Amino acid sequence: MNTTITQHPVLLIGGSGMVGKNAAEHLRRFHPELPILIGGRNLEKAQTVANQLGNAQAVQIDLERPNLGLPEDIQLSAVGTFFRDGEFYSQRWAQNKRIPFLFISGYEHEIGKHTSIYLHGPLAAPVVIATHWMGGIPITLAKHYARQFRSIEAINISVIFDPEEEIGPDGTLQNEGEIEETSPYPLFFQDGKWKRAKDEMDIGRTIKTVDGSIQEATAFSSPDILSLGAMDIKSARFDFLAHESSGRKSGGQITHDIIIEITGELKDGTLTTVRREIVYPDNQSSMTGLGAAIGIEHLLGLVDTAPRPGLYFPENVIDPLHLEQRLKQTGTHIS
Repeated sequence: MNTTITQHPVLLIGGSGMVGKNAAEHLRRFHPELPILIGGRNLEKAQTVANQLGNAQAVQIDLERPNLGLPEDIQLSAVGTFFRDGEFYSQRWAQNKRIPFLFISGYEHEIGKHTSIYLHGPLAAPVVIATHWMGGIPITLAKHYARQFRSIEAINISVIFDPEEEIGPDGTLQNEGEIEETSPYPLFFQDGKWKRAKDEMDIGRTIKTVDGSIQEATAFSSPDILSLGAMDIKSARFDFLAHESSGRKSGGQITHDIIIEITGELKDGTLTTVRREIVYPDNQSSMTGLGAAIGIEHLLGLVDTAPRPGLYFPENVIDPLHLEQRLKQTGTHIS
């Protein structure tokens, strides 16, 4: 692992929000010497987070201004955005400054806008569309586990979101109505074709949760499905279930549970379904922050050589072995 720390800070826009603060804390734990700039609309709140982190400063961000209200001569190693930027000013600004950029907030139907902005800006730095679930953790693992197969019939990712979990203003449950309004039919991949789930048979899927109960999950248009459909497979789904997490059900704290199922032919010719369960010992805000922090590590070249200028999904950038190592460091159980 490359442990050289850049001299310029990484700017976390929304770094005092729930997910952004978690990302900052993960980065600080992994890299005590990394300079961090906490950007927020509320400077006092941002400064509080910076003081808690150490080796960090705060800066006020104005997302209504194309330059974000930042000094023209500011020097940064990377920028991460942790809340929805309706005008896409943060991406435009980072691209114009030739600064590596990662963002996590957005939905499947919005990716075309980010792509258009990227293609019409300076193609001089990497831009990572990490709006995937948990900043790209499940899709990176799914792609990694798929490598043991000669051919794949289907990949299904199911996520269990504990309804008692505290979530921020961009949280999943609050935005279900917006998703249904702008993209009412969830996207899935079947028999080699993109499809929209328009009837109950397509929308629902019966799954077995980590605790062994049988539940009815719902198709969800997470950007993960775009990555899954681009793989050499026949079918893929991403399903969402609001249900008591395995950690809370066992009498402990809320966990975030993810199930990855891959059906196909292994390299030795065996036909099978491999099921992997990922139980993160904290809430989804913490896990999303972890996924973003790992993506930023890669952008900074702290894991391996930094990615070349280009447009990426998280699984194109994140080393899955490094991801597994970070998950183990946070106490995640993978079985």
